[in-house]
Amino acid sequence: MNLDNVAYTQYQKRIASAMDYIQANLKNNPDLKSVARKAHLSPFHFHRIFKLVVGETVADFTRRIRLEKAAGVFFYHKDISVTEVALELGFSSSQNMAKSFKQHFNLTPSDIRQLTSREELHHLLSNNSKSGNMRRKNGNAKTSELAYAQSPVSTSEDGTLSMDIKIVDFEERQVIYKRLMGVSGQGIQEAFSELHQFAKRHDLPIADPIYLIWDNPEITPMDRCRADACITLTSEVSNVAPFNTQTIAAGKYAQIRTIVKNEHEFDMTWESLFQQILTSGYQPEDKPCFKILHNESSDPLKGIFDVSFCACVK
Repeated sequence: MNLDNVAYTQYQKRIASAMDYIQANLKNNPDLKSVARKAHLSPFHFHRIFKLVVGETVADFTRRIRLEKAAGVFFYHKDISVTEVALELGFSSSQNMAKSFKQHFNLTPSDIRQLTSREELHHLLSNNSKSGNMRRKNGNAKTSELAYAQSPVSTSEDGTLSMDIKIVDFEERQVIYKRLMGVSGQGIQEAFSELHQFAKRHDLPIADPIYLIWDNPEITPMDRCRADACITLTSEVSNVAPFNTQTIAAGKYAQIRTIVKNEHEFDMTWESLFQQILTSGYQPEDKPCFKILHNESSDPLKGIFDVSFCACVK
């Protein structure tokens, strides 16, 4: 099946809605018909288009997301039982989940629980699981998003890079977004440019851009990682076709707000954020993390970015 650029963009919007529906309903183990209905397509055509856009079938995508989510729970929440995780993610039993987990990662939940650092998690998955094999095949270990696992946490020479976290209450935000898949940062500037041009043409009330990250690159193969280029909407908007809208939920977030000037500083700020979460007594919540670019105090032409790095915690 071949799609022209206009049709592909329209289908990307529908598939993004379907992916969001799957993500929000993992516990109910949504079937093909219900997901296709969310995308306003027949199951037959939806199945083919989903695989064309995403690179895997609906069943394979759903299974992978459930297992990767389970791996994250076992790493960050070591006191939660396998049975609890299985039921929360829609598996028929803990035995069924453990079997699927072993088949996908070539590891057991206990293997993940024993790990104490994200570096160990990435190393183990890179050397044992199907996801790790995919990383090595595609050369993903060389990409910048994974490079921070080996990056030292430090301040920049002029002292502008602060690494102290704050716990903040984040208010709910509605955003217009475009979904990206693959190596982090690839196509992001083009996506934000499209969104800004669209907002300007339609006189949409907008505020700071947000880069929303759905998947953990230590667990998910890089070419399967999902990220959304988003722009905050300051009032309700009914129609943003060919894009989508979503709500970033309110909650308590660990946040580092700092001035960054290069890609390495982006990477090591994420590393610092999660290191401090793990040693602070808080635990990461099962929600996407994100970066907020504060436009008023940034100067992209000079390579100066005022950014808040945010991860939901409890």
